[in-house]
Amino acid sequence: MATMTNRFALILLAALASTPATAALGLPLPGLPRPVDDVVQPVLGDATRLADERVARVRSLLRAHPRALARDPRGELVVRGELLAIEPGPEALAAAGSLGLRVREQRELAPLGLRVVVFEAPPRRSLRRLLRELREADPAGHFDYNHVYLGAGAIDAAPAETLPATGGEPARIVGLVDGGVDAGVAAADARRLQRHGCPEAPADPHGSAVARLLLEEPRVQLRAADIYCGQSTGGSVLRLAEAMAWLASERATVVNLSLVGPENALLGRLVESMQARGHVLVAAVGNDGPAAAPLYPAAYPGVIGVAAVDARGRALPESGRGAHVDFAALGLFEAADAAGKPRRWRGTSFAAPRVARRAALAVDAPGPDALATAMRTLAAEAADAAPAGRDPATGEGVVGPTR
Repeated sequence: MATMTNRFALILLAALASTPATAALGLPLPGLPRPVDDVVQPVLGDATRLADERVARVRSLLRAHPRALARDPRGELVVRGELLAIEPGPEALAAAGSLGLRVREQRELAPLGLRVVVFEAPPRRSLRRLLRELREADPAGHFDYNHVYLGAGAIDAAPAETLPATGGEPARIVGLVDGGVDAGVAAADARRLQRHGCPEAPADPHGSAVARLLLEEPRVQLRAADIYCGQSTGGSVLRLAEAMAWLASERATVVNLSLVGPENALLGRLVESMQARGHVLVAAVGNDGPAAAPLYPAAYPGVIGVAAVDARGRALPESGRGAHVDFAALGLFEAADAAGKPRRWRGTSFAAPRVARRAALAVDAPGPDALATAMRTLAAEAADAAPAGRDPATGEGVVGPTR
């Protein structure tokens, strides 16, 4: 417990000391072709190059979807023209109305005990100014942008053989928040996979690859929530909230979050609510490089943050580092893309499910001791990497084999 308390303090200090700017954007890196068994040395340029690649990706998304996406003052992607209110009272709604904000919709997240209101901003009004005025009008309220979150993994250019699917009798319910999962990843036993959200949307190769990794553990029964719905614009925090509520109702013991983005008031409440109900959250720390500010949800206290290593146990150069890194795992994977073409994948997206599936075997149901039990089990099994002891690249050590 002392270790976890120290970790939370370090996270808080890191968050206060970090500069937000564009370094906190949680976007997948472009393909980085190289042989799977020789990927890290020398380091991929430096943190500046990683940031440049990420900024270029953001600009590309904004050019492709100018009516759907915008930026907040820190450069983070948001849904254009929308603000969120969490559990707004009469004062909050009155303040919003006085500013010209219109209630677009309300979402009741009953399993989490949360209500979210989506406000639509008047045309040609600054979201930044509206949010500031809304917070000034109701200081006790909870308001934020509808931030966008994207996967923390990339696809390499080189083709590869796909890994065989594994069977077995499932014994643990694991949740996945990602893109749509191809039903074929559980072809051997369709009962092991239940999908939620956007049933008509095409399968997402990133979500399908992460699902395949989780299902490699025969005792896992997967609940997969699609928050991308076939769109390249990523998943809004509102869709993420609906996914978490569904997973809470399904009593998923462990939830894998191979996605990253900025800190957000609604996301923080979601994490707190899930933790209060005894669900264990495992999240990728992101691929913005060692100098980047912490990304979320991995950087929230009590979330198991997972970094990535290569087949030799060395940290991937793009893997995030910091006090929020609890463990690391192999960040390389071979799986078919949406067209069925075998591809190599890399990134912290594919390290997180390796830790999540092991954590799921340590606890059999959500409960007040689930996180502590999972942390103890993972720490006992993790192979400590150099330098000895906890470090910002691999945390307590590497979970599972690296080949």
